[in-house]
Amino acid sequence: EDATPAISAEMTAEERKKARAAKFGLPLDEDADAKKKARAAKFGTAATPEEEAKVKSREERFKGELDNLQAGGAGKKHARAQKPEMSEEEKERLKKRAERFGIVETTPAAAGGGGRATRGA
Repeated sequence: EDATPAISAEMTAEERKKARAAKFGLPLDEDADAKKKARAAKFGTAATPEEEAKVKSREERFKGELDNLQAGGAGKKHARAQKPEMSEEEKERLKKRAERFGIVETTPAAAGGGGRATRGA
């Protein structure tokens, strides 16, 4: 039978890599960073010191915003922006328009359907 160990769910990721390399006769790559740098140099995407400095300064500049987003709960929907307060003149104008078009304003509890304005007949 095979002298290579069977890959199982109880094995750590590193143990699985070693078992796979032994099974297929591949060399085990211990230095992933060196491999990434070699690939970047091969395809011309190596980061220059200037680019790295830009990235670091950008991280520092936006770190506070990232912390605020994470503190607010990642994956949650953003809160709706608050509507600015309407003047009395604007409220009256909207009320007259609603009457003219036959729009009946409802409260969420009375409508039972989310508080949307409905058209009266």
